[in-house]
Amino acid sequence: MTRAKSSRRSDARGLAAALGALAVALAAEGQALAGDADGKTFFAEGRKLRADGHCDEAIPRFRLALEAWPEGLGALRNAAECEAELGRYASARRDYWDLRRAVLKSSNPSYAGWAEQAEAAYRRLEDEVARVTIELAGVDERGQPAAIPALDRLTVTLDGQPLNPKLLGTELERDLGTLVVTAAYGAATGVTRSVELGPGARERVRIELPMATDGPTEARHTPPPPEGGLAATQVGGIVALSLAGLAGGGALGALAVRQGALGSLEATCPAYRTATCSSSVEDDVSRGRTASTAINALLGVGAAAAAVGVILLVLPTGEPEPSASAALTLGPGGAGVRVRVGF
Repeated sequence: MTRAKSSRRSDARGLAAALGALAVALAAEGQALAGDADGKTFFAEGRKLRADGHCDEAIPRFRLALEAWPEGLGALRNAAECEAELGRYASARRDYWDLRRAVLKSSNPSYAGWAEQAEAAYRRLEDEVARVTIELAGVDERGQPAAIPALDRLTVTLDGQPLNPKLLGTELERDLGTLVVTAAYGAATGVTRSVELGPGARERVRIELPMATDGPTEARHTPPPPEGGLAATQVGGIVALSLAGLAGGGALGALAVRQGALGSLEATCPAYRTATCSSSVEDDVSRGRTASTAINALLGVGAAAAAVGVILLVLPTGEPEPSASAALTLGPGGAGVRVRVGF
């Protein structure tokens, strides 16, 4: 009798595990189908824009298509071809190389020969792409050479995008046009230089940064918080994390709306992926697309707010007084949500 009970319990556990695995597989399949549908929509929009001669507008749609359905490598190929047409040779070369690597990892027979074609396009643009080398040097108040003490206090941007200081002196590929280089050390005002990059250009940009000579540079310390309270960075961190939580809740709500619209669409027009549906489904399609956009936006805001909150909370604030405290209240405030930080 005991052996029979043990066998039944084992069978029940096995059945539960199998049902759990089936549920996970079905959920994954549902997400894949939704991503595939969105990806095809974005891809079709990009193809139409490209056919109408608007490659600059088509590229963002191809990016969205690839983000929604990474297996759809046609979006990456079209983005690379558009970039080459617009003279963005450096971006095109990067995308062609990414396409080559993705095709080599894919088992889809539709992409046969794409890896070789992507590599050929990558090499064909080698003579067209512009290259630039950024050089920095320190100078004292008399204009004499001076050492740059610490790379971690050095900030370099190319067209507003940060550049790793370790890449200084290295030849970099960049798209054609005006390149704006800004460099700064510590809290000093940045020095800006610009250079015009043409096809096949090989340019060097040298920036001389003023170095202080009136004594060693000391790291700045955040002043301790006022007695009996929290530092401003801690308050900012709490508020940012609260915003991240609200954004996450909003994203879950938008996800529920999207899944509801998808369910309604499948009930009204089960063959919507392959057949043309009546105009009665337009509201469901519009509602689903709006919800998808809201999900992406809210997740982006939430991730950024969470990162800022963590950074602010771990910044040095000195030694707080034992009496320091904070109260966080989340509750309805009019038509929205109220966040209150108290001391």
